Amino acid sequence: MSIIIRQIKKEDLEIAINFLKNGFKWSEYKSKKIRNFIINSNKEIVFFGYFMIDTSDEKVYGAILTIFQGTIKSLNNGNKNIINLSAWYVSPSKRGIKSILFAKYLINDLIEKDFLITDYTPSPIALKIFKKNGLSEMKINQRYYAFWRSPLKLFSNFLKLLIRPYLFLSISKIKKLDVLPKDLNLSNISVYEIEIKEKKSVFAVVKKVVNSKRLGIKFYLPVLQILWIQKEDLFLQNWNLIRTLIHIKFRVLFIYSVFLSADLAENVNHVDRYFLIDNKNKDLVDGYVYPIGSELCIK
Repeated sequence: MSIIIRQIKKEDLEIAINFLKNGFKWSEYKSKKIRNFIINSNKEIVFFGYFMIDTSDEKVYGAILTIFQGTIKSLNNGNKNIINLSAWYVSPSKRGIKSILFAKYLINDLIEKDFLITDYTPSPIALKIFKKNGLSEMKINQRYYAFWRSPLKLFSNFLKLLIRPYLFLSISKIKKLDVLPKDLNLSNISVYEIEIKEKKSVFAVVKKVVNSKRLGIKFYLPVLQILWIQKEDLFLQNWNLIRTLIHIKFRVLFIYSVFLSADLAENVNHVDRYFLIDNKNKDLVDGYVYPIGSELCIK
């Protein structure tokens, strides 16, 4: 029995998507969204991920997608092409040492090809494996805020908005995409400006729906994914008011927000998720890359 690892080419993409669909139990709708996003994102490169194949039966037992996130200017003024790891799945019969070797191979191969590697959705197991094979945590992380967390503050701010309805106009959509990091894939991204206490900040978002299964029932939940914030201090100092505005204006139950700052918004409960970046290149970009153009932008 021998295992080989090879790139997923365009003619293989349907096989890869179907394998991942079966492994992760994706819907046809989600599979289609992922397929369309990666086809659009990877126009400039010739591969879409990696397969792990058993040569004894020529079957696929593992796959991971690699999304071309775009190009970023490094601190030494060079350009780095970014590959975002997404949807890593290995069949149960090949987990363990084979899956670890799979991860090690693809990370080394991407680094040899001079890509900067990111991962914004590692599972707890993937987090451990990738951190032992060349990746480490970014300086930015993602915070999850649910509508029902800190309910008293939310209710208090809602009353303030009823008294001062002009605050509903504090958030407005703008067309200035040039404020975002240059040369990253901007598919599905919208940009908004917020004005609080005569101070303004721009932020980039994707509104999407995520599904969650509870007690055998599938729920479809509206989410606002905040990918980048121009002035984080303004957000953190006024987060209770801003999140109330966001919940109402965008009609979402959850806010997923990326922060560089380690400061916390006072009296607001949240859950953290950590991002990964490869050790070889992280110092060239000060330890982080915002998830613009990544799998977090799939609607």
